[in-house]
Amino acid sequence: MKKIKILFMCSSLFLSGDLIAQVTFPAGTNLCETTPWKLVWDEEFNQNALDANKWVTFSEDGDWDANGNLYNPPISTQPRQGTKVNYLQQNVVVGNGTCKLIAKYQPNTWYNSTKDFSGGYIKSIHKNNGNTQVQYFQRGRFEIRARISQAKKLSATFWLWKGGSAPGYAPQGSEIDIYEYQPDNDNTSGDNSLNDIRFTLHGWQRPSSPNNSTSDQSHVAVNVGNWHTYACEWDANFVRLYVDGILQVTKQRYSKLIGGVSVPGDGCNPVAGTTYYNDYLATFPFAEETMSLVASLDYLHDFDGGAGTPDRTYEIDYIRVYQRTPQSDLHEICGTINGPTQICADNVATTYTYNGDGFADGNGTWQVSSNLSIVSSSNTSITVKRLFAVQTATISVVNPNMYCPSNTISINTGIPDPVASVTSTYTAGHYSNSLHVASPAPNTTYHWNIITNKSPLAGVTSDGLSASAISNYTPLCFYLQSTGSCGSATTYYGNCTWLRPSHPVDSNTTSGNNINEPIEGKFDLKIFPNPAYDKLNITLTGGTTIGGKILIKIIDVNGKEIYYGDQVLNGDNSFVIDISKFTSGLYLIDFISGSEITHEKFVKQ
Repeated sequence: MKKIKILFMCSSLFLSGDLIAQVTFPAGTNLCETTPWKLVWDEEFNQNALDANKWVTFSEDGDWDANGNLYNPPISTQPRQGTKVNYLQQNVVVGNGTCKLIAKYQPNTWYNSTKDFSGGYIKSIHKNNGNTQVQYFQRGRFEIRARISQAKKLSATFWLWKGGSAPGYAPQGSEIDIYEYQPDNDNTSGDNSLNDIRFTLHGWQRPSSPNNSTSDQSHVAVNVGNWHTYACEWDANFVRLYVDGILQVTKQRYSKLIGGVSVPGDGCNPVAGTTYYNDYLATFPFAEETMSLVASLDYLHDFDGGAGTPDRTYEIDYIRVYQRTPQSDLHEICGTINGPTQICADNVATTYTYNGDGFADGNGTWQVSSNLSIVSSSNTSITVKRLFAVQTATISVVNPNMYCPSNTISINTGIPDPVASVTSTYTAGHYSNSLHVASPAPNTTYHWNIITNKSPLAGVTSDGLSASAISNYTPLCFYLQSTGSCGSATTYYGNCTWLRPSHPVDSNTTSGNNINEPIEGKFDLKIFPNPAYDKLNITLTGGTTIGGKILIKIIDVNGKEIYYGDQVLNGDNSFVIDISKFTSGLYLIDFISGSEITHEKFVKQ
């Protein structure tokens, strides 16, 4: 990239206000603006014709009266006249989601202007009480996605042009050429080649050049024949050019002298006590001024083509304007969806409001997550009910004709059952069990309750998302509880599978297995009565036993093991458990034989 800068210095004190030549800043000054950009104006070109409420296809200032209104019909003393073309309305073609500006060999006469070629041109306007007026923009982010026919002597531009207000500075004004594609040779690299654009700031009638303009120009290499997104961010103290989201050029309002040579200032954080020079004297746009938005396709003044010259196309996907604070005649298009950040109960009507333009053209729709149902909706609000709990649900306004990525609100609608992953590693006679929360949810805490069949686990540690414990040939069972703003949920991993290799060896070897969900056994049994007062009768009608014994474990709802024992089965596989001293409530009972397990529940009254 090549950067050429022309900067004129003036003596301090001969100007006042923002045009003073020298300035210093106190310590801690931040010249960068950080307020987020808001979409305030957009053209997606989704219609089948150019929107006459947003654009005109000619440029001459003589067609506008002193109040900025378009004469109807236009005066057109020198209408639609480019360098080598007349700008014709039929050379602006909108369809299939794009706008094409076309330059072609087409001998034509418009009023007193006769040209061999025609071109395309669009300039921003708006309607005010039936009058057509230029749409001027204050500083902001100006973004276009486009591709351009690559051809020598072609002129494709996207720019901001003075003519709006520059309070206190008239007749001074500015021009920002976001890009000018104007190759004057057939080279594929270098300045003004087929793969080069110019990014330029022009200062018109400034103190440094009161009868003309000064320029601060940079070249950027880019293959314009491919689709690219170009964006210019014009802030009070910086103007930046991005191509496909990558910063290419930064131009600063303030410069300084080093060894008598002008160099750029110190970015966002000027050095206290350093003298800086205000580039309002030369090229930098005034923070308060407004400019119109223009795109055009033309040929350079020395283009010598004739009949047989191929048609050239400048195709635009969209043009969008963002501002940190919307100017008085514009507003944030996307708006926001506002309402509660959580819905923690089913079938409770909850209302959300919307303040954007998503329904303005009749194509907007509300969309909600599958666990929500729409009770009622309008262009400005929606009422929903929760059907079931999930960690996060969304409500969105969708309009295929708009670009509004922020039209979605995320809502906490419950705590899903937590899922654990467990790995056991056998080393030197014991097992190291590692437990992890699978896919932890945001804004959620986790608690582990680890249980064994015969004795407490040694070395139990937990940091919420994971836990570890050492066991010696001991089956492992545990609870995992998740807690968030909508309450808590618990998953019981009660299979008590022996977490060890199938064929362990007493040496320093490592092996293991993973448990992703409880593994159910195949016992057929009856528990009665249920609820029970003092005795619980149990009869096994099928299943696998080892040596006529079965392991029984009873756990309360808090995860505490309150009964553990082997049961010797009699002839009819029936037995009784005394629960007379149990506290009233719900209990889990596990029947374990080898690697098989069956879970049941009963209530003690």
